[in-house]
Amino acid sequence: PMEAQTRLLRVLQQGEYTTVGGRTPIKTDVRIVAATNKDLRALINQGLFREDLFYRLNVVPLRLPALRERSEDIPDLVRHFFKQGASEGLQTKRISSGGIELMKRYPWPGNVRELENLVRRLAALYSQDEISAEIIEAELKT
Repeated sequence: PMEAQTRLLRVLQQGEYTTVGGRTPIKTDVRIVAATNKDLRALINQGLFREDLFYRLNVVPLRLPALRERSEDIPDLVRHFFKQGASEGLQTKRISSGGIELMKRYPWPGNVRELENLVRRLAALYSQDEISAEIIEAELKT
């Protein structure tokens, strides 16, 4: 909401805020890391995002590419998620080279979270140590 944007801008510009129902400004010194999957410039043009807040937040912009743009990261992420699952009691698995290749070609509309969910599902549902390309293909179709 615009009111929340106005309040955040005040904190960033003046270093103070007021609690809900409060009247006395409270001084603060904060750094903000903001992230979005929205096109803020389009929202500015639509009157839904404050342009001054955009420029206040956009000091050091970082772009994290989608998983489909960095498929070379998939094997490391798979190992990481299997290891994470093992620390929670799930069985550690391996994925065949063919399975990894299928995963690298998949567009990952749900990004890294979708990959994490797939790895957790593989660890929970399949008893074999190595997950085949056929299993990966079937799982990616669901």
